[in-house]
Amino acid sequence: MQTHVLFVDDSGTKEYASSPQDYNIGGRGNSRYFLFCGVLVSMKSSGIFTNEIIQAKIKHFGDDTVEIKSNWLRIPKEQKRYYFEPYNITPDILTAFTDEYYEIINKADLMLIVSIVDKMQMQEHYPSPWYAPAVAYETLLLRVQQEIPHTNEVAVIIDDTSGKTPKGNDYKKNLEKHHSKLKKYGSSLWKGQTFPSLSTQKFVNSQNSHLVQVADVCAYNVHRQFQVYAADWESSDCKELPMYEYFEKINTKFRKSPTGQIQGYGIIKIPEKNKIRWSVAK
Repeated sequence: MQTHVLFVDDSGTKEYASSPQDYNIGGRGNSRYFLFCGVLVSMKSSGIFTNEIIQAKIKHFGDDTVEIKSNWLRIPKEQKRYYFEPYNITPDILTAFTDEYYEIINKADLMLIVSIVDKMQMQEHYPSPWYAPAVAYETLLLRVQQEIPHTNEVAVIIDDTSGKTPKGNDYKKNLEKHHSKLKKYGSSLWKGQTFPSLSTQKFVNSQNSHLVQVADVCAYNVHRQFQVYAADWESSDCKELPMYEYFEKINTKFRKSPTGQIQGYGIIKIPEKNKIRWSVAK
């Protein structure tokens, strides 16, 4: 019986650059990082969480079908195209909605788990690195399995996407095959690791899923955090992690160890160069 749901979206480009020096570190083009962000909730909590988001959308937009995407919330021309003109709202209303949206996320009974691949370091360390989405997906589900009791089951719902892998395979079909292999044979990266709680996998249009939209927003915030402050994530000299504004808004929602450690528990960077036990201050 399915007891939990993992809502997943990605951020960053999927392919490796021709060389580690070719990544566009701060802007458009092939990104250095690719990640999957998972929003893990119980079946019961997902209904409550979804209803609160619906009510906030109706309150500010007058329409619960409005789609929330990180780019549309941030970029002025996208704000105008997707929010101001279609719904006849002002910037102040969008700001009020955004503030309430993050309040709902922080109050919700959910857990964020993120697996982020540093493609530049992967190429520096491995002659033939694994395809970044495959590494990120398997790492994400491993942490989910560690969190979910073996007697429970988690369904995975992913933003529907298109594209091809480097070998010409359909990206979506590639993830479907990977999911099936993990259920049947266990992990390829960590021998002996199995996934007894892993249940179904479903791809949906983010427009039709309020909680996949949450995964999209959180995924961008983590990606932005690493774009700006990646060096600090593994710096022994850094005593307090500087944070991107909207990453800071969700920093208490990541999976953590019993002592509060997030690195390696709620945010897993691949490859891991230096363990810094980042924890949220009480």
